[in-house]
Amino acid sequence: MSQKSSLAWKIIDKKTLINHFLSVYQYSIKIRLFSGDWSTPFTRIMAKSPQAVVVIPFDPSTNEVVMVEQFRIGALNDTEHSPWLLEFVAGGIDTGEDAASSASRELQEETGLDAKQLIPIYSYYSSPGLHNEKIHLFCAVVDSTKTHDFCGIAADNEDIKTHRINLSDAIEMAKSGQLNNGAAIIGTQWLALNAESLNR
Repeated sequence: MSQKSSLAWKIIDKKTLINHFLSVYQYSIKIRLFSGDWSTPFTRIMAKSPQAVVVIPFDPSTNEVVMVEQFRIGALNDTEHSPWLLEFVAGGIDTGEDAASSASRELQEETGLDAKQLIPIYSYYSSPGLHNEKIHLFCAVVDSTKTHDFCGIAADNEDIKTHRINLSDAIEMAKSGQLNNGAAIIGTQWLALNAESLNR
C-alpha cells in the first residue's frame, strides 16, 4: 500500500474562512501524483476542530449498551429520520487533557457512569475529505443499572436522554438502519465482534 511523505504535497495558499470552535480554511494545494508528476493546483476546504473521543458503555453482566439520544443539527434536513440521534458517548478533548481522561469525563457527563475498565480500541478520521477530526474510540465496562435517565451540561445546551439497550437489539438496529451515524455503527459492530471476550 502506498504511503506518501510530507514532501508529496505543497500548500500554495491558505485562507481562513471561519475562525471559531470549528474553524474552516480554504487551501490551494498541489500533490505528487502516483505517476510521479505534480498535479495542477486545486482548491480544498477543510474544517478544523479539536480531536474527539467516542465511548461505548457496555455492561457484560446485563449484556446492555448505554446509548444517548440528543439533537444534532447535521441531521436537521433528514426527511427519513428525526434529528434526535441515538449515539454513543462522545465529545471533544479539552486543552491539556489526554484521550482517556476525556473519555472518562464525557462518560460521566453524558450518562452519570464511571468506567470499571476503559479499553482503548483505535483511532480514525471521521470525514477526512472535509474535516481533520480524529476520533479516539474506547469501550467502557460499566454497571448499566447506575445510568442516569437524563444528562448533559445545560450551559452547553446539552439535553441528553439515556437508553439501556440489549446488545442483540442494538446490533439489529444497526443492521436495519435505525442507527444512522458512523460512531454508533462502528461501536456496535466492534461489540458484536468483541463483547464475548469482555464477559470473561
